[in-house]
Amino acid sequence: MIAEQSSAVARCKRRLGIRHALHVRAAEYWLALGNIEEASRELESIQWSRRKHPRVRELQSEIEAHTEMVKQVLRDDCILEPFWDRE
Repeated sequence: MIAEQSSAVARCKRRLGIRHALHVRAAEYWLALGNIEEASRELESIQWSRRKHPRVRELQSEIEAHTEMVKQVLRDDCILEPFWDRE
């Protein structure tokens, strides 16, 4: 996957630039922490024309996948009570 990702980014003709790259990195970290809203907010900070970059699109797909997972959990009512394992 890493080789796939780097080849897609290498094929991209336009670079993101440092400001947009920082937003991408911040979105990656927020997503790793499980904060989908902040990750999405970071990507929204990227200029519209730069959102077509392969890495930005990949992160958008990951955020959508996480969002769908959360919706599925809510739909199935699988939320556990706090401290359910400490009884």
